[in-house]
Amino acid sequence: MTNAVVVGGGISGIVAAVLLSKKFDEVSIIEATPTCGGLLKSIQDDAGLYYDQGTHIPDLTGITEIDEILYGPKETREENWINISHLPSGNYFNQQWNLETQTLNFGHLDNEIRSQVEDYILNKKYPDNLENLATYLSGRFGNIALKKVFEPIFQKLYGQSVQMEDLVAEIGGARFFIFGLDRIIAFSKEKAARLKQDPFFNEKIAFHTQEEFLQYLNKSGNDQNYLYPNGNRGIGEMIDNALKRTRHSGVVIKTNATVKKITAEDKYVRSITLNDGETLHCDYLFWSIPPAFALRAAGRETPKIKVETRCSNIFHYCFDRPIRNTSSHFLWSWDHRNPVFRITLYDNFRSPPRDGHHQISVECLSGNDDFEKLSSEIIHQTLIDMELVDTNTKILSKVEQKLNNTFPIPTHSFKTASDFCYKDLTSHFKNIDISGRFSGKVWLQSDVLAHTFGLINNIHS
Repeated sequence: MTNAVVVGGGISGIVAAVLLSKKFDEVSIIEATPTCGGLLKSIQDDAGLYYDQGTHIPDLTGITEIDEILYGPKETREENWINISHLPSGNYFNQQWNLETQTLNFGHLDNEIRSQVEDYILNKKYPDNLENLATYLSGRFGNIALKKVFEPIFQKLYGQSVQMEDLVAEIGGARFFIFGLDRIIAFSKEKAARLKQDPFFNEKIAFHTQEEFLQYLNKSGNDQNYLYPNGNRGIGEMIDNALKRTRHSGVVIKTNATVKKITAEDKYVRSITLNDGETLHCDYLFWSIPPAFALRAAGRETPKIKVETRCSNIFHYCFDRPIRNTSSHFLWSWDHRNPVFRITLYDNFRSPPRDGHHQISVECLSGNDDFEKLSSEIIHQTLIDMELVDTNTKILSKVEQKLNNTFPIPTHSFKTASDFCYKDLTSHFKNIDISGRFSGKVWLQSDVLAHTFGLINNIHS
């Protein structure tokens, strides 16, 4: 009898468990919270309306086994899923809207700053310096862009006291935490199109319009295909369906459970002990939560490094009037004058809303010290100030989420701690794999799932 244990019931853990059920006799998921799903959850307000706990519209991975776990057989998808070819987004920057892309438009800055940045881009001839976020962004766009544009944005995201020199430019070879801000809209549309034909400038300059970007994807063969549950129950329905398939595969799901002890012999994990005292035999351990917890459970030293995080404040509203934006699925606020981070506009991608019911979710990032300062009233007024919601719009129902320590600040300390934990666990134990966002290797959902598939596919190979 062979046993595999998956720690963490997020989407990576759910997919891992089903894949492992084909290789092991018994598979268990250990999840600390009352429900699985991780960030992919839906929440109801008092009126029974559903909202998503984040801006998540997943895309097909192209890996048949994973896509069937998450979306069911291909022949049933048209009935059960809304097929979305691309995700229209926009952003609010310098008190102006750009509804073409989430990318910063430097045309919204005064002419002197814009001209200096454009001259710098044209005349820079040396490679990027990835030492930290300050050297990376100032090297790409010049010091004036760093000070006048990027520093206020990242202090809004990661805290007013954060220093750009303390933030990393990349983790695991990718720039997860820059949110696409390493490209900017600059020059005229025609000149930008010409410059983008040169790979050197293409890495720094973004397309002016969504149409140009979609044409580029089509030519490069990088078409994406997004799916969202049909109906108005939100992304949580995707997790509910995936969990049904998980249980059908014979996987045992233990919620409100944590790993208190890992017992090993000859560098192999032999068993884990849960917080309720239950001990599970373990031939293979898949870890999708922060690796530091595994080190502690195994009695190994954890790095004495302070890792700081941000909290998520998510405000969900149902309004009696339509939102003024009728095209974007998501909006980003790069304006340092307001607290908004991301906005989800459900009317623009879900099934048609009920008459007079228009839903929106607004996410803000905050520190532990100002976690309670943001309120539903403040955010509602911010939406009015941004001219996204009409002044006379009434709130029919609402619900608020305040999630502690959800978003790591990408400091050098965070990177050092992540690297240490990953290397120590994988070098000390021969039958443990680490995936998910806490591995320090992948961040985007499709990348996380592909990484998970690769790890499990190589077991016993």
